[in-house]
Amino acid sequence: MTKSLRPSPTALLNPRCDPSFKAMFTQGTKEANAALNTISEDERNWWIQNSIDIARRDRNSEIEAGIKKGLEKAIAQGLQQGIQQGIQQGVEQGEHNAKLEVA
Repeated sequence: MTKSLRPSPTALLNPRCDPSFKAMFTQGTKEANAALNTISEDERNWWIQNSIDIARRDRNSEIEAGIKKGLEKAIAQGLQQGIQQGIQQGVEQGEHNAKLEVA
């Protein structure tokens, strides 16, 4: 069985949140300072990446909304043009049939 280095089973392993963890890594040694710097850097990197991810998600949502709106508009225009063409063809066919019946 592997021994856990966590000070407690519910430790967050963040010196700002867990006093036991803070006590282990704030002894002023090189190793303790390096661990704290790594944790702080990891947290900064997480916030930066999270901000980038949020911006991408928002941009992608806007793009998807624009595409959806564009497709809806194109479909509506296509239907309208198709109906107009169908009516025009029907009128022309009707006129042609009427001429044939008269002749």
